[in-house]
Amino acid sequence: TARIRLAGAGTQNAGLAIGGENPAGVATEEYNGSSWATSGNLGVASSALAGAGTQTDGLAFGGQSVPGSTLRSTTQEYNGLAWAAGKAMGVARSHLSGAGTQNAGLAFGGKNPSITNLTEEYTYADYQVGAWNAAANMITARTSHAGAGIAEAAITFGGNDPVITTTEEYNGSSWSV
Repeated sequence: TARIRLAGAGTQNAGLAIGGENPAGVATEEYNGSSWATSGNLGVASSALAGAGTQTDGLAFGGQSVPGSTLRSTTQEYNGLAWAAGKAMGVARSHLSGAGTQNAGLAFGGKNPSITNLTEEYTYADYQVGAWNAAANMITARTSHAGAGIAEAAITFGGNDPVITTTEEYNGSSWSV
């Protein structure tokens, strides 16, 4: 499905394309290394959202309504077939980035409504539903940037402010250039 402002997660041979605009904002597709196939739709339509995790343990969070621009704090968890509601983020925002896994996710940056450097961690305790907790802010506020890695070793690069060329690394407790 052709679309913009979608999120991604997974690996080269087991990827996920999540949400985005065209037109409903709920499409999920799985990539097996050579072709794409449709899968379970998001429960809450979202674009300009972030993703993390794997094709069988995915996480989608934040973003904005489709159509429209209402900011979302929604978290949705993917089990390889269907999406289920997770705990809401502490701060609704769009155009953010993510990293990590479904059990240890990271959300950083974005717009609410101005550009932010906020970081939140999504963690599970005693196999309960995950919860978002505030973490150390990024050094530079940015939006529409990329993110990768795990919650204890994440990276972000690029973005708008108006254009950012710096890279920041997160070690599980703080960001550094």
